[in-house]
Amino acid sequence: MTHRIATVVLALTFLAFNVEAAQATVDSEQTEAMTSALGQSLSEIVPTVFQSPRATSLDGYGIVVTAEVGLAPPRNPFSSAVSPEEVRRSSLERIEAIKVSTVELLRTHGAGLESVAANQHVTIIVYMVNPNPVDLPNLASQLVISVRKQDALDLGSATISSSTFAERVSIRED
Repeated sequence: MTHRIATVVLALTFLAFNVEAAQATVDSEQTEAMTSALGQSLSEIVPTVFQSPRATSLDGYGIVVTAEVGLAPPRNPFSSAVSPEEVRRSSLERIEAIKVSTVELLRTHGAGLESVAANQHVTIIVYMVNPNPVDLPNLASQLVISVRKQDALDLGSATISSSTFAERVSIRED
């Protein structure tokens, strides 16, 4: 019985050490620079950033960065009325701007993420809050932008072109 308890304690200690080590690799300067650049970019595109970008490492997958934004301000009876067409147009323009800026972010920061292996991914998930569902009834709730680190390394070494890199970036609206 004492042997089993010692084994369990040893296993829990090993697990706790591995969790701390995994978290330490995510807190690298390169990851911080990327999340900071994403936060800056999003704050220039959308009216509200609800959750600043945060990064986490998933064993065997790579890094996932998440953020949450509001594409349009909610309707307010005390402010000037904005037409539903204007809300739709501005929201769709902001979604396109987010796509462009995140692809550029992956282009400039993807290869420098030392904690990500070449065969792993760098993924950015932007959750989009829809405060005006009447104006935007079919708006996706998230953008998922992902690329393999190897593609970013190939771009950095001029093995592939910038347009080929952009084609290899996966962009999904869910």
